[in-house]
Amino acid sequence: MGRSEHAEDPADIIKAVLPHLYRSMLDDAALSRAMVSLRTRVGGEWGGLIVHRWDGASPAIAATDNIPESAQRAYAAHFHRIEPWREAAERAGYGFGVPALSQDMVSAQAFRRTEFYSDFWRQHSDLMHTAGNVFALDNLHYGQIALPRRCDMGPYPNSTRRLLASLTPYLAACLKARMQLDLGRERARLALGAFEAIPQPLMLLSLPGRAIALNAAAQQWLSASRCLSLRHGRWFYRDAALRNVLRELLESIPHPLRGYEVPMQSRVYLDGEWQDLQRLPVVTADTEADPGAPVRMLLIIHRPEEGAKLTARQLQTAHGLTDAERAVCALLLLGLDARQIALSRNTRRETARSQIKAIYAKLGVAGHAGLLVLARTLNAPG
Repeated sequence: MGRSEHAEDPADIIKAVLPHLYRSMLDDAALSRAMVSLRTRVGGEWGGLIVHRWDGASPAIAATDNIPESAQRAYAAHFHRIEPWREAAERAGYGFGVPALSQDMVSAQAFRRTEFYSDFWRQHSDLMHTAGNVFALDNLHYGQIALPRRCDMGPYPNSTRRLLASLTPYLAACLKARMQLDLGRERARLALGAFEAIPQPLMLLSLPGRAIALNAAAQQWLSASRCLSLRHGRWFYRDAALRNVLRELLESIPHPLRGYEVPMQSRVYLDGEWQDLQRLPVVTADTEADPGAPVRMLLIIHRPEEGAKLTARQLQTAHGLTDAERAVCALLLLGLDARQIALSRNTRRETARSQIKAIYAKLGVAGHAGLLVLARTLNAPG
């Protein structure tokens, strides 16, 4: 059996691709290397990995390998019309931010009826000769990976689909982390090794979750915390419930792929506000060369309530929101729905719905996705 028929074990392919994926959170070229590694090991004629905006704007991230010029032109002309995905995801009950496999969302028959298939896909390969997934990343973006090959090579074996199903959670988590780092202006600083320059609290951890380096923001964050403390590299919690929530994130040992676990993130109610704690593996040359080398992890603390309140105040000034609407807008930016907003503000659900409707009308947006797009535009650099 040749390379195109999976001479390599899928686990070995994943181990070969993951270091590139993790480096891609800071290094643009590493994402292309991940695509090349995957395509050549699986046997695709060409490969593409693209992150799209749900609203049809130009792709946010793209890494391709050996893609023919005709395919590039066709794709550029039609990428904004390929959605059976969003509607199909909603029908299937997949929420935004949940990686979803395309073969679980859209049947081959339905795909062949799309204009994208007739104008683009059929010219380059039949669906059965293509391995690929479409997966949600967040409220604004989804990712697509495709590995076509010539029809005379026959359809991909089922092992290829299983391989992509196994790889997709890693891929989605890495791309989502990369975009979050970009949004916080952190990725460029991290790539330069400017640990102290990052305004977000940032910690470097070693196994089993012991803190070995903290930036100034992390030291300030810990000194102000009434729920969590760090003594001689060890974590101490105020109560058992908090320990149960955070223990896996802060103290667990990556296993069995030596640090290549799916990047982890938890939203916790800490010190009177919701905070996101994100743990990313740090892949180094030592990690790959020596299986016994210490695995290090990066812990980044995001405070979404702080950013949501600031954005809501900016929207209030620009669009004349009332103080109550500003407070509700901040909760909408955190992802809360009408029921959760009513509970948070101790009001009736009908009141929350009425306030949400008034907010959307004043901002001139159609719904929650439109609010997020407006907020992203407001906070865009430059």
